[in-house]
Amino acid sequence: MKKNEISILAGLVIALFISFFADAVSRADSIRAGTLRLHVIANSDSRADQQIKLEIKDTVSRLRSDICAGARDCRQAVDKTRDSLDMLRRRANRKLRQLGADYTASCSVENFYFDTTEYENFTMPRGEYQALTVRLGRAEGKNWWCVVYPGLCASASAKYEDEADNTFVETDNFRIKFKAVEIYQDFISLFEEKAEKYDKI
Repeated sequence: MKKNEISILAGLVIALFISFFADAVSRADSIRAGTLRLHVIANSDSRADQQIKLEIKDTVSRLRSDICAGARDCRQAVDKTRDSLDMLRRRANRKLRQLGADYTASCSVENFYFDTTEYENFTMPRGEYQALTVRLGRAEGKNWWCVVYPGLCASASAKYEDEADNTFVETDNFRIKFKAVEIYQDFISLFEEKAEKYDKI
């Protein structure tokens, strides 16, 4: 098969994938773009540091409503969070002192890759998300994450702050489609790698 024919065939296959899963791809992109996650990284994996991580997570989560108040979309929520980073750092460090920790916290808004996460009532597709990142001390321990915007952070009691704010409810059909999107993305990546190697020959 000639190179042009291979390219045409590959183009048709990709077009079919895009057409069939366009809704799921669009939905996945929308969820990633409309979500600000919270990412708390513990100082270490010691029992004490892991417990401190949960305490700091609760401290930061309780401030979410005030920080994101009035935000009409994720972009505004991110802007408000960036404006609040110094305050968040001070609150986190105050809590660390109360807990007797011998280290401090840093806060930033960064992009992180997260794997697909499934809950009983909603699915979050894998990919890059913006995240309010809180690093504790050396930040060498296991991390904890939740969703800052919309308000889906769970407290230590595992109850959501605002269950009515859940925009991630998906049917089983969408769970299947999200999985199909992952397969499609893996296929595209593999195809691009193969094409790159082929061009170098």
